[in-house]
Amino acid sequence: MDNMIKKYIIPSLVILPLFWSSFACYAAKTSKGKITRAFFSTAIVDKEPINRLLVGSELDKIYFFTDIRNMKGKTVYHRWEYEDKVISKNKFKIKNTRWRVSSSYKIKPDMVGKWTVVVTDERGWPLKAVIFHYVKRQSQTDYPDVILPPK
Repeated sequence: MDNMIKKYIIPSLVILPLFWSSFACYAAKTSKGKITRAFFSTAIVDKEPINRLLVGSELDKIYFFTDIRNMKGKTVYHRWEYEDKVISKNKFKIKNTRWRVSSSYKIKPDMVGKWTVVVTDERGWPLKAVIFHYVKRQSQTDYPDVILPPK
């Protein structure tokens, strides 16, 4: 038993705090920057969304807007996923303490289902994820568009 303590337990007690402290340092570094706004819109004008799309409809192109704070010098990505498979990835270099970016995807009519855009940092760490379901309407009264002004 004494040999087991010396061989396995004592080294684990030394290594484990180092692992947790490095994890905490990484979390602290990424937590300084933040995503203040992230949502879908039907268009972007002058780096700002013109509306907030809550429920998708028969749109052929959708935009994803992100307002990024305190991440100057970093890189973020918009990772577009359809039915949990990555279909597009957009890279953005953050050039100031407040930086607004947007990406878009042209949706084909048969691409109904779950869509997700994940905002990640350069290491792939997720910072924000927004999901919507694209549905095919049977008539104009089914699933009416819900579009709100941007906040």
